[in-house]
Amino acid sequence: MKIPPLIYFLLTAPLVSIQAQNGFTAQGNVLTAASEQVNWNQASIGIGFNFAKNKAVAFENSLSYTHANATYDNRYTNWQNNQNGFNEIKNTIEATLKFSAKTAVKANILPSLSFQEKIGIDNVSILGGLELHQIIGSNLVLMAGVSRSSFLGSPKMVPIGAVAYQVNEQINVKVGYPNSVISYSNNERNQFRLWNSFTGNFYNVDSEKYAEENTQRLSISQISTALEYERNIDNNWIINLRGGYDSNRKYQLIQNNGTVVSDLNVGNGPCFSFGIKYKH
Repeated sequence: MKIPPLIYFLLTAPLVSIQAQNGFTAQGNVLTAASEQVNWNQASIGIGFNFAKNKAVAFENSLSYTHANATYDNRYTNWQNNQNGFNEIKNTIEATLKFSAKTAVKANILPSLSFQEKIGIDNVSILGGLELHQIIGSNLVLMAGVSRSSFLGSPKMVPIGAVAYQVNEQINVKVGYPNSVISYSNNERNQFRLWNSFTGNFYNVDSEKYAEENTQRLSISQISTALEYERNIDNNWIINLRGGYDSNRKYQLIQNNGTVVSDLNVGNGPCFSFGIKYKH
């Protein structure tokens, strides 16, 4: 697998200043999502860095690699022959600027490379967004912004927003789009979360492998409702377990203009994931 120099620069350039950063994380995650038509299995690894230039400016930078495979029901022979092995490399750069104790702006940019086997400049996508955070009173936060995101299954400009409220020291509630969550912590080591999220992604594919004309991407999206448990084993290690149910699943081959050329009509089904993180 040879990555052209320009693509390599887009994906790794911010990491050249690692020596300036003062926080480090490394993590791995496996996920499986089952349905009658297709079983989706995904594994990812990543590293992250962060540093605060001062009390008003903070930066975060992470680099991740994801590999996914799909197994199909015997009825879908065309999909079985053509669609296995989807890859994504993503570089996430985020900056937070605090204008005051109650007002902050977050901006992020996410160059990503998704492919099956062949790599070219057409496989690069630039995502990102801008978000305003405003604290009201002592326990209410309003968040609003715009983002070019892939959670609907393709790169689109979408509005994002949420209202976050701290009920007490143990319970926090956030209601918004694309994510809503209720979190509960009974001590400093345990964290429980109930999520309802719009999730999804897309993978650029090798067009010549598909019978459908001008196939460019595999588009995946769903609404996920899940219960998550996170455990701080010690000061450095964290494990994460998550299980739930995906509804309104979509699993489609599409062209660059968004035209659907094949739809697997994936039904609803369960999803599970396990992750481990090291932080320093």
